[in-house]
Amino acid sequence: MKIFNLIILIIGINCQYSNYCSDDPRCRCHSIVSSCTRAGLNRVPKIQQNSIIFDLRENYITKIDYGIFFSLRKLRSLFLSNNRITELEAYAFVGLDELKDLHLYENSIEKIHPLAFYNLKNLETLYLQQNKIKKLDTSTFDNLLKLERLLLTSNLISAFQENLIKPLINLKSLRLDDNRLNCDCDMYWLWKAIQPVSYQYRVYNFSISASCYTPNEFRNKKISSLNKLDFKCIEPLIVEAPNDVEISMNSLNSLVQFECKAIGYPVPTIQWFKDGRRLFSDKYSISDEGNLISIREVNENDAGRYECHALSDFGQAKASANFKIIKESIDELEFKSEHQRNKLNNFIVENDIIVLDSNEIQHQTPLKHYFLIMIN
Repeated sequence: MKIFNLIILIIGINCQYSNYCSDDPRCRCHSIVSSCTRAGLNRVPKIQQNSIIFDLRENYITKIDYGIFFSLRKLRSLFLSNNRITELEAYAFVGLDELKDLHLYENSIEKIHPLAFYNLKNLETLYLQQNKIKKLDTSTFDNLLKLERLLLTSNLISAFQENLIKPLINLKSLRLDDNRLNCDCDMYWLWKAIQPVSYQYRVYNFSISASCYTPNEFRNKKISSLNKLDFKCIEPLIVEAPNDVEISMNSLNSLVQFECKAIGYPVPTIQWFKDGRRLFSDKYSISDEGNLISIREVNENDAGRYECHALSDFGQAKASANFKIIKESIDELEFKSEHQRNKLNNFIVENDIIVLDSNEIQHQTPLKHYFLIMIN
């Protein structure tokens, strides 16, 4: 009986570690784990479709072919660390819709296409440390809405703008230490985030050891040790102020707009005020950039003074415009204007003498009396 049980156990082990789970005999499978570690591979092999974990560590893989993971819809963890990958092309991981952990550390990655991680909507951890990444496109992580941990330690990154991680609403940890960060105004956001009083401190405190590489005066100094003014940011400046608007009573219920453009570094936030009060009402439509405000179906209560405020941590700038509603209708104004023109056309200036012009000259009036005539 014992011998029979031993035979059954051996058969079970051989089935679990079958060499027929991949198109490469150097890979082995154990239940839902496909392992090709240290197999001397230079390409990603095909494996069983029910795999949950795919381990490709310590091989010689240089490229990820498009569609190679397309059938691995159940995969949760992918280990590609310690290979020779130099570039991640667009849609490199297409098919891995359920992937949660992606290990790419200790490769030679220099370039990452903005759409490389496009379909990884369930990814929670991305390991990119110890590569040769110099630059990241601002949309690189746009679709990683569930990402919690982003590790970029030990790369060659010089600029890391806040826009890179704004889409990462679930981010809990960011590692940027041991890079070549240029501590100009682009890095001010991180300095602010790692201050203990910051509401973002719990997310970015892991980057508290990040240090400057340039400028030379800050070489190897921790970003957290710098002062606010060290980042050489530029205070806001309004370059296009809103224009005054006048409409007649006939134009009530129409659309009125004010535009205000500002520059600064970092880019300032624009806020709108009416007669000293911040505008939030649904009646006012403000563009995403904040530079354009639209007033729908205007009425007499909308008249007043409108101000745009351009704000940043480094100062503010203001500009204003008046919105007036003229009581006279456009028809009345046009009539007066036409009447005035006709009146002026009845006069001719001849040698400092105003001559009333009609079919027959009836009067000659000195120039100094002209304005009296006009008033009358």
